[in-house]
Amino acid sequence: MRYIKATKIILWLVSLLLLGFSFYVYSQFYGTPWEKQQQEMNMEKYLEEKYHHDFAIKKTRYNFLSETYQAYAYPRKQSQLLFLVEQSPNSKEGYSDTYYKVK
Repeated sequence: MRYIKATKIILWLVSLLLLGFSFYVYSQFYGTPWEKQQQEMNMEKYLEEKYHHDFAIKKTRYNFLSETYQAYAYPRKQSQLLFLVEQSPNSKEGYSDTYYKVK
């Protein structure tokens, strides 16, 4: 009886460790869902403050090589103008975009 309880506890611990390790590996390659959502909101705010238009974020992804988030955005009134917004450590706002290049 004791042997079965100990085995169950060990299996639970191993399962939890595997789950934690899997989440760690996933977040290293794809970022975390809450950070992705936060970056989307920050990028949208950055664009609206910079260009004084309403913008929408179409798709956000995590670049694991540079450990930054990138997104495709467009002005709400002109959905055909798709451009890139990304985190940039070199800019004072923290983001850079290609809006004027596309426009």
